[in-house]
Amino acid sequence: MKLLISIHLIIVVLLHVTLTPTPPLVTGAPTATNASTNASLEYEYIVVGSGAGGGPLACRLAMAGHSTLLIESGNDQGGNVNISVPGYQAVVTQDPKLRWDVFANHYQDQTRAKRDPKYTYQVGPYQYHVGPDPPSNATELGILYPRAGTLGGCVTHNALIWITPHASDWDGIAQITGDDSWAATNMNQYLDKVYEWLPTESTDPTILLNDTTLTQHLVGGAAVMGIGPDPLNAVTGLANTLLNDPNSRLDPARDSTQGFFQIPLIMKGGNRTAVRDFIVSTVAQGYPLTVRQNCHVTQINFNTSGSTPIATGVNFLDGEYLYSASPLSGGTGTPGTAIATQELIIAAGSFNTPQLLKLSGIGASEELNNFNISVISNLPGVGTNMQDRYEIPLNVKHGNDFQILEGCTFDGKAHDICLQKWQDNIDILAGRGAYATNGLAATMAVNSDFASTSNIDLFIFGGPVDFTGYFPQWGDAAVADHQHFSWYTLKAHTRNRAGTVELRSTNPLDTPIINFNYFDTGTTAGGADQLDLDAMIQAINMSRQALEEYSVYSLLGGDSFVEENPGPSVTSPDDIGQYIKDRAWGHHASCTCPIGADDDINAVLDSEFRVRGVENLRLGVRVTGVFANNVADLVGWKRFSDELLEEIGAGKVSQEPEGWPTMEYINTGPEFYPGAAVQTDTDILNWVHNNVITLWHPAGTCAMLLEDQGGVVDPELKAALENSSRAILEFIVLFAAPSSLINGILLARDLELLQHDLLRIGSDASSEKQTFAGFDRNALGEVLGGVELRPVALSDERREGVEDGLATHEFTVETSVVQACVIISTSPETPSSQTILANESYGALSRFVYESSSDPVKSFIIAAAYHLETAAKQHLKNIHVIIDEKFNKSVCLDLESYLFKMLAGDARGETYRKGFRNIFERLKANSVFTRSIFEIENSDLFKLSPFKALTED
Repeated sequence: MKLLISIHLIIVVLLHVTLTPTPPLVTGAPTATNASTNASLEYEYIVVGSGAGGGPLACRLAMAGHSTLLIESGNDQGGNVNISVPGYQAVVTQDPKLRWDVFANHYQDQTRAKRDPKYTYQVGPYQYHVGPDPPSNATELGILYPRAGTLGGCVTHNALIWITPHASDWDGIAQITGDDSWAATNMNQYLDKVYEWLPTESTDPTILLNDTTLTQHLVGGAAVMGIGPDPLNAVTGLANTLLNDPNSRLDPARDSTQGFFQIPLIMKGGNRTAVRDFIVSTVAQGYPLTVRQNCHVTQINFNTSGSTPIATGVNFLDGEYLYSASPLSGGTGTPGTAIATQELIIAAGSFNTPQLLKLSGIGASEELNNFNISVISNLPGVGTNMQDRYEIPLNVKHGNDFQILEGCTFDGKAHDICLQKWQDNIDILAGRGAYATNGLAATMAVNSDFASTSNIDLFIFGGPVDFTGYFPQWGDAAVADHQHFSWYTLKAHTRNRAGTVELRSTNPLDTPIINFNYFDTGTTAGGADQLDLDAMIQAINMSRQALEEYSVYSLLGGDSFVEENPGPSVTSPDDIGQYIKDRAWGHHASCTCPIGADDDINAVLDSEFRVRGVENLRLGVRVTGVFANNVADLVGWKRFSDELLEEIGAGKVSQEPEGWPTMEYINTGPEFYPGAAVQTDTDILNWVHNNVITLWHPAGTCAMLLEDQGGVVDPELKAALENSSRAILEFIVLFAAPSSLINGILLARDLELLQHDLLRIGSDASSEKQTFAGFDRNALGEVLGGVELRPVALSDERREGVEDGLATHEFTVETSVVQACVIISTSPETPSSQTILANESYGALSRFVYESSSDPVKSFIIAAAYHLETAAKQHLKNIHVIIDEKFNKSVCLDLESYLFKMLAGDARGETYRKGFRNIFERLKANSVFTRSIFEIENSDLFKLSPFKALTED
């Protein structure tokens, strides 16, 4: 049986951006020069393809001490701004330095295929005609399927989406292969380990909400999902809705729960980041990884002297832009050979992997014989079973430009005001504008009436872009004006399994022949094609409902529009269905080398990615089906890398590379502390304005939980005892905004007057916070050491409130909300009890809320009680969290963590400023920590996700 599993993905975009472009791979690192003629290289492991599957695997093999060669057909574009700016997602797919123009057929009947206005012809070398009426000398190509030839693979030009798979996706693989290690309950640990090196972030909703027309569209979408806000409070209601977390693991019904979401993106401090950064960091740290760029593999070599062929290495051609899909191709290359003494792993994508296997003698013997290729292993499943999702838009055009796109030219030139804003505001995440998004703002997640499971299968997301699919220069067309809006549907868990990848010739630089065989020309058993089509018809109708809801919220001020696609005359199910069949597309092909059980004749791989019929050869292919994005590849291959390393006796990799360089700041400044006479908010505001230089803290900085009996949280991260009766008491207060600065100072002062010790660090460096505090971000302040206890008393009312809050864990929002105040303590009276006072955003809160409540504190307490039900976590149940919706939601509290992001780095991704290092060393000198920052950061327990820090697993 073929693999029929589908990984779900949602796509929605908008995020802050911060980093400058990362530098290209350093030539002084152990990277091949590609200069030798007839080069012969020998390594333990060879990995072909540096994308989501091959790149991380090669890094992990090298980090375990194995000499590893990573081969990439393209080159490193680390210095190219196009790969760094999220708003350039369309631009980067058109960049000739890294794009591959691959064309596919949706239907083999070309007359039918040409009903799609995206159908493309070649009229000259890499010159194209799109649509009907081509010149007489034009050559038929098909539909553009964007690919990337560059270090890091297609993750370098994708839409940055990070949505975790459904549990059923993993469980389906376990069922098909008979290997329980693929079960969802086991796979979650590998997701955690991917977070060790892969950062994710979400957008600041203010980027969206400043545009009235865009806001009105999004409110309309939320209304369709049954969560439309009160028209008089629509903006606030939408802002709260957009903070929901689609990746929450706490709701057991998450996979089937419909909703309206923003989407987490693969970013670090606002910059696109992913596999390339992992590779570069691994090389820079001296692990035995050689990256051979501009190197196109042409054949897998085998030792056939025994009963079973053994993969021994590869033949390749060195040279820039050799593959014919590159618009810069034309060279012939220099041949060479690389030898793998242990194993060879091919991770060249859903098209090039089966092509390379077939060119090397692995595939259906009939096809190989047609090309006079000697058969090494007759595996008829190679290049079959190809799956993809279906995608279709509804596009409208307004009479006026979207405000969010003002000044955006998407061309990287001096007049591109949006690019200038993105570059100039590297420390002001919310101020970076439209280029802190890839053009899509939010998504409706829907379980259609025609879904194959109870899980979400439609993702309908919208943004101010004219997106109609892929064709040459599609990106230019999508942003040719600033008046379009699209509700754009992706159909997940499609049923079609009829796609194929076949050889065009024996030339390894040719592209293969790709046929998807859409709808009624593909899988039709049980009405599969019609069920998929009906789901997409439902999606178009829901998109139109969102447009109807748009008018309900006319008070928001959005202007009128005209529907362009499908068009107001396309209304019947048959007409909508024909529009979909004519114009649908996809861009996450998968399963062209299916995994399966031993008795499955079409199974190319076993459950450990081994190619059947040969030895020492594995594939890095997307083994899960339609709507799988790179999260499935990264998680599945993290599982494989651990299993492989255990199999070869290396053990699991216990260290991850640091990933980003260090930028130190030398800061000075006064104390943050008013006297007890400063009581009212106005008094506090005036005092701060006149006396305070705010601090910039590393984004995500939090604190350490103490155990119930004396404060030891871990043998290597212990909290020293102040005396035999009371654990050491440390408070870490993080000021993230003016209101939190006021409330933080107020609460910190109150606690100190109650004889609690305090240690304060940090503040975000956003523009409004800088303006409020009146300081230059280049001269940030720093406070070290304790503060003087003043001989003044609290008012009876305030003392009573603080003491009652500490005793009952019921602080009121009015008196004690601290936007970014994290406080850790053990009560002097009862050393066994723990108090954690922390602020959280509603976005972070949504990860914990199990039962709804109008009171956010009660909601959290209910959720925490549910979350901490196991016996192992009983000592963490005495917890209180103060919540404020304005808090930067990337700074999150994880109740399972022993160390909260204390070392997670600043908002620019350049980690561990000098001031923070000094504070850390002060704590370390007092035995709060026993290891250095570097040791903790690189331990296998430290989690570099926004939601994980240090856990025992």
